[in-house]
Amino acid sequence: MPQEAKRSMGVFVLHAGQPELARFLGRLQVPAGTAPPRPNDGRSAWTVVSFRGDAKPIRMPGGAGGPMQPAAAVRRASDARRAAEDLRRHGIRTAPSAKDERGTIHRTFVVPVFGLDALGSFASGAVGGPMLAAGTLRRPQVPEPRGDNDADAPRPTAQRRAERAAVRAVYALGLDYGVVRVRTGEDGAAYVVSVDASPLVAAGEFAPLFASAVNRLQEAEDAAARAGEGGGTLLLGMDPEFVLKKPGPEGKIVSASRYFERRGRVGCDSVRIGDKIVYPLAELRPSPAAEPRELLRNLYAAMRLAASRIDDVSLEWLAGGMPAPGLPLGGHIHVSGVALNADLLRAMDNYMALPLALLEDEPTKRRRPRYGALGDFRRQFHGGFEYRTLPSWIVSPAVALGVISLAKVVCEHVRELRERPLARPELQAAYYAGDKETLLPAALARWSELERTAGYARYAKALDGLKRRIERAEPWNERQDVRPAWKIPPYRV
Repeated sequence: MPQEAKRSMGVFVLHAGQPELARFLGRLQVPAGTAPPRPNDGRSAWTVVSFRGDAKPIRMPGGAGGPMQPAAAVRRASDARRAAEDLRRHGIRTAPSAKDERGTIHRTFVVPVFGLDALGSFASGAVGGPMLAAGTLRRPQVPEPRGDNDADAPRPTAQRRAERAAVRAVYALGLDYGVVRVRTGEDGAAYVVSVDASPLVAAGEFAPLFASAVNRLQEAEDAAARAGEGGGTLLLGMDPEFVLKKPGPEGKIVSASRYFERRGRVGCDSVRIGDKIVYPLAELRPSPAAEPRELLRNLYAAMRLAASRIDDVSLEWLAGGMPAPGLPLGGHIHVSGVALNADLLRAMDNYMALPLALLEDEPTKRRRPRYGALGDFRRQFHGGFEYRTLPSWIVSPAVALGVISLAKVVCEHVRELRERPLARPELQAAYYAGDKETLLPAALARWSELERTAGYARYAKALDGLKRRIERAEPWNERQDVRPAWKIPPYRV
């Protein structure tokens, strides 16, 4: 057994000796100190969580990436105006106070967040009174299946939305922890009022929550190391969408629910139009697989099954991001066998969503930021998660195999892929605007890093083909029937 497999990544809390953090530090079960740990001091490498709160550079131990809670992100989050701009860019609603435009005061939630988890939520009352526990405080990352982020426990709708908005806000600002104040409006939506990213959020009554979250981070690292020793397998799945359209420039969309049930290997998905919920989107749900080519074969089998259930062969199958106005499509990647955390999501954003944006047709950018926001994910009942940022990339077998192979490499080599250009506001703005000229240099630089991983060579044929399209910023055609490329009946070899 390789030596490194016997030791997991260590978690270390770096602080500045603040007396206010004594309660938090006293509850930690991981090492802490005012200087970073020595390289490989009993661990394969270190994850350093910074609670220092200053802008001094941190000399990281060997084998470690940058610290959690980067100082640059904390500085930007501390500027209320710039933070609000960043949040709105990601499609997160903001509010300057606990009053809506009509002056109605609503309940405000205070949500401590660590990583991708709301550690609990506290209601300050309709008029900012004393903070009261809003239901039972949840323990994130519990072993039982939790399902959808918005429905993983029987909590009130307002509380669930507030917690989800808080987690999104911390992630969007490039932070790893914080306390977020969220108010729920009369319209049922959640509005972020403020984000506190200072180290002192771990002081006082929130100290036990943050200490437990840090301890669970080490437990997760240890569990990942044990899984690696046991030869744990990374599995990939998907549920890409497409729409059915009558032929011709003026052809109308035909609802997928005419041919498919809601569940099953081929199904339909909903969109809300006004007060109505309709099911116009077809969704393919092939069996997961460990290898990209096997998953591609499963996808093709699902497409053949879909074709067998549609009795009108004249209907065109359209994929991409927004092939029809008001119908955004997703190409969600399902992942299991690797720990979900913010670092993995940011790697998927920077090494998948960023380069793949170079392949998008012009209409695709219109789905953002409501759909296709960076870091969009959902936990799944099987213990894995789905990455929901990408549009529907089933435009051709070559693109599909390239995307699946890319997901495999990124998930397997996340610790080697350390650059985060999408932390820069100008790159975020370019991504949401579909500004390919600005994105291209950053995308090609990320691809060079991918090529240096051991996994890239295994899938080089598929990935090199994808790279050539990215270098040319060659867009797919969302108005083109995908069946001929896939040789789906009535089209054949």
